[in-house]
Amino acid sequence: MEDTAAVEKIATISLPDDSEFSTVSIIGHWSDNLGNFGISKCYGYLESKKKITLVLDVLCEKETLRGSIFTRGGRKESLQEAGVGYLKIINAEGDFEILKGSSCKYGVFYYKNAIQYTTKCDVDDATFKKLKGD
Repeated sequence: MEDTAAVEKIATISLPDDSEFSTVSIIGHWSDNLGNFGISKCYGYLESKKKITLVLDVLCEKETLRGSIFTRGGRKESLQEAGVGYLKIINAEGDFEILKGSSCKYGVFYYKNAIQYTTKCDVDDATFKKLKGD
């Protein structure tokens, strides 16, 4: 799954030691290798210090005509400009219901307030065939 989105810090509290605690929104669109595409929205919190992401925890909803996917995940102790994180599909509806409970890994790159990330989920061949409609 490929995502492109804009990141906005909705509110931030900064401490004298250069730590920041922020509420974030990540709004964008996605596509996958099966021809699906749609909109995505994520909300959560970000804890950082001196350009290092200490904790990022977000809940996301990805919508398409075929259903919705809800994920929860984030990353810890990585550079803010790029990193690797993990998420879990905590709920799924429609054609994606079969993905509920799947674990995924993602790589993310930032440019100013824009991000691009690629997500790969561990699914067996039978699940992949069902998603393809075989």
